[in-house]
Amino acid sequence: DPLVLIVRRGHPLTRIRRRSLEDMQPYTWIVQDAGSPHRDQIERLFHAEGVAFPKDTIECNSAAFIRAAVMKFDYIGVIAKVALPSDDFGRNSPIAIMDLKSPILNRPIGIIWRENQVLSPAAQFLFHAIEATSREHARRNERRQSPALLSCHIKKAKM
Repeated sequence: DPLVLIVRRGHPLTRIRRRSLEDMQPYTWIVQDAGSPHRDQIERLFHAEGVAFPKDTIECNSAAFIRAAVMKFDYIGVIAKVALPSDDFGRNSPIAIMDLKSPILNRPIGIIWRENQVLSPAAQFLFHAIEATSREHARRNERRQSPALLSCHIKKAKM
């Protein structure tokens, strides 16, 4: 589940064909709080590209607020792709996705359950289906020599 950078349709960045972080750096960014996983990923992205992290930021953990603010102003929002409504991916969407195609923007999805809890048959089936899908996806991506977009992290929580 990747993080995506979103702007409003008509944002000045939508007129640039090959956008870089340098092009985006001067704008106001809406990012999660410092120390959050999303924020850490974005900071790593800037560091990897050798671009200073934007000074003009708004810290927000609400996907709905980020989307609403981006639609009204020339801000750049950082949001999990899964948090966007499906109608944000069409030509008539008020949102444009700034695709940087960086593996740094991929984020793992995990399953956590209590260490001493026995999973129901349905939960076990789902767990094994996710594991199998993750392994198959990783194999396909290894053949293409591209980073896996789907990974599975399993952790039993001690409670």
